[in-house]
Amino acid sequence: DGARGYFTSEKPRLAAGDYHSLAELAVDDGASQPKSIVEIGWTVDRALNGDSEPHLFVYHWVDGQETCYNGCGFVPFNEPGYSVGMKLPVSSTPRQFSILHRGSEWLMGYNGHWVGAFPDALWGDRFKVSTEAKFFGEVASSTPNPCTDMGNGQPASSATAARVQDIGFWPGSVNPDIKITQATPNMYTVLWTSHGSFRYGGVGDCRTVPNLVGGLAKDAPKRITDAGLVVGGSSTVQDPECERLLRVISQSPAAGTTRVAGGSKVTYRYGVEPRNGCPDNRQ
Repeated sequence: DGARGYFTSEKPRLAAGDYHSLAELAVDDGASQPKSIVEIGWTVDRALNGDSEPHLFVYHWVDGQETCYNGCGFVPFNEPGYSVGMKLPVSSTPRQFSILHRGSEWLMGYNGHWVGAFPDALWGDRFKVSTEAKFFGEVASSTPNPCTDMGNGQPASSATAARVQDIGFWPGSVNPDIKITQATPNMYTVLWTSHGSFRYGGVGDCRTVPNLVGGLAKDAPKRITDAGLVVGGSSTVQDPECERLLRVISQSPAAGTTRVAGGSKVTYRYGVEPRNGCPDNRQ
């Protein structure tokens, strides 16, 4: 009992403050609530791995309760070159991730090798058969408007987007009811491309900061909100030459800054007449 699929290994850009971007295979006892789940995949997670590279991970849930990555009862097989937590090569050539229940454990596989197992005893021998298998990308963010890549950042419509292919199940006689879901299609998309294969990904809710400098201060709020950003505040600065009165002199972030999460704040300063008044030739 179990499932398998071939995933490309990607290096998504993880925004500061966001937690991870991953792709995984998970199987669970979908008929029960809360669920028990086993997972395997790759993740970019700076807090977990100490860098911005993709790493192999495993995880499991017991009756709806979270555990921990790469441990909490997981038994590694210690085959050289195949261990959980190892760095994976970024590659558009898909490699197999697999989960199979055999004997008294859930075997976790990568690239044709079993890297370890979760013993049935972790669930009190209650979780030995799966009723659901899920293949997906995921972004965990500190904001509802993340500017973090899923997959390689390409939308599913792109031929070069991250992909999962040749998904399969044990036993081979199973006739799965396959469904495609998109939790946030305005940020991340998925496209079924053929039997057992799909592409997925996106850049999230990334925006580009508009150029406010030189423009009238009264127009700045609308330009900011039209860009999907938020006015963070404005302030004045005396313009001794009176050449930029009521015009934006500076802004933060700088104009043209890309990969700013939607809803981020933009502040600006605009010129006003100095206390001594404008020079005679500028009045």
